[in-house]
Amino acid sequence: MRPLTLDSGILLPSILCALLWSAGASQSDAQTPPCTPAQSGSSNQKPAQAAQQFLSAVNNLKSALGGKNASQPCSPAATAAPVSMASAPSAPAQASAANYKAPIPPTVAYTSSLIPPAPAGGLDPSKLPDLIGIHIGDSTDRVLAAIDKLYPQTGAGRSNGLRTQGYAYTNDPFYPSSMSLSKRNMDGCAPNDCRGDDSISALFSGPPEQRAVELQRGLSWPTNQPTMATLRAAFIQKYGQTFEESNAGGLTMTWLFDEEGKPMPPQSRLAAMNCGGMLAFGGGPSQRLPDYLFRSPPPQVVTQEDLDRFAKISCGRKIWVNAQVFGQPGGMANSMQLTIREYAVDLRDAFAAENFMRQAKLAQGSQQLKNAQQQAAPAF
Repeated sequence: MRPLTLDSGILLPSILCALLWSAGASQSDAQTPPCTPAQSGSSNQKPAQAAQQFLSAVNNLKSALGGKNASQPCSPAATAAPVSMASAPSAPAQASAANYKAPIPPTVAYTSSLIPPAPAGGLDPSKLPDLIGIHIGDSTDRVLAAIDKLYPQTGAGRSNGLRTQGYAYTNDPFYPSSMSLSKRNMDGCAPNDCRGDDSISALFSGPPEQRAVELQRGLSWPTNQPTMATLRAAFIQKYGQTFEESNAGGLTMTWLFDEEGKPMPPQSRLAAMNCGGMLAFGGGPSQRLPDYLFRSPPPQVVTQEDLDRFAKISCGRKIWVNAQVFGQPGGMANSMQLTIREYAVDLRDAFAAENFMRQAKLAQGSQQLKNAQQQAAPAF
């Protein structure tokens, strides 16, 4: 991802001073921020006294955070180096109410403290749950190649199952956003009747990451049906003993894993009720997205509250495996659906893609302005 650099420097020390003062100063000091440059003839405090109050405020705050005390006041004239989108820090875990609802400038990267960091050393999909050998979190190219091998199609069969889309504000080629293919489920066929289906679908995140964030397989058995108990035992053998189970309307089993592939405690159905779906968008045939997170032209004002709302829908999940079996409870199964989602990758990739698009939009606007500035004025 190409970093986006701010057009002008940010007076970070001055901002930091104001934040530290507001957090550490006493109520009696509320009208005298310590890092405001002195104005000749209007100051009611001596510089040494103002500096001492500032140091006291800083030390109070640093003591609360477990840090060392400050020894020098900050300089209001110091200017920070330009900040790039790629290195922008995460939002504070507890932002003030005012900052939480303040508009985010176009040159500030979108992020959220609710986004889980990637595993140390990067994501290793081979450690993660798989569906018929296809691992969640793997690259789009590898997943498409595996699907092509397992579900061979020719001509229109494959092209109709692949959906692509691109980003507005760029001329970049369209990327694969989802794939859905099917074939006959030979295990559900009778000698003169083969109506069983075996389908697979994959949802991919967009550039710059491009990974499989959801895998789903469906099977149906008009004949030669397995039992519910057989499928349940097979799921436990593959995904482990740590799961949440429901027998309402069939059989539902849910597993949670971290991004090292280790089991996590399952969520109750009540806790999972308000959890949402994926941020990646499967798209339609060859369309360009105006925005990745909002999927439609974004609002003119975006706040940290808006961004955290996107992060909250995953409910802290990282990898989610869900098996649903339909049929007679305790009897025969006539169909099933198995879904694996990588919520953490989906969330990180969505914010990376959103910032990539915003960077492209800014670059496009800058180029348009440059072109306009090069236009000669008409003769008068």
